[in-house]
Amino acid sequence: MRFLSVVALFLITGVAFAEDKKLTGTFGKKAEGFDLKLGFPKKDMVQITMDNGTEGCVLDAKFTTDKDGTIKCEVTKFEKKGGFPVSKDVGYKFSFKIDVKGKTAKVTEFTGDGIDDAAKNVLEGNYDKAGD
Repeated sequence: MRFLSVVALFLITGVAFAEDKKLTGTFGKKAEGFDLKLGFPKKDMVQITMDNGTEGCVLDAKFTTDKDGTIKCEVTKFEKKGGFPVSKDVGYKFSFKIDVKGKTAKVTEFTGDGIDDAAKNVLEGNYDKAGD
């Protein structure tokens, strides 16, 4: 159950990518039996999906980028699938940094209520560009 909570925190945080260029496309990785995807359907929005076939969630968040590259997010919608153990209310805030190079994005410095070291280990790291 702790694993699901950690993975859920990933979605709760509403990951987004930040750099001076417009963020586009979808990036993904596998973690703890879940497929994680970060998509950028609009210039200031990220959609995060987490799915293991029977459980998961979809999180939408709006974001802004600070001058130092920190991405500041605020949840606008959260939907659970199956018995997914975590949910976040509209308005939940978190931040992180991301470095996109070619077809890889490296996520670092996740902060927000409920994001402990175990959650950071799932959320942070390298994501690969998915075919869009």
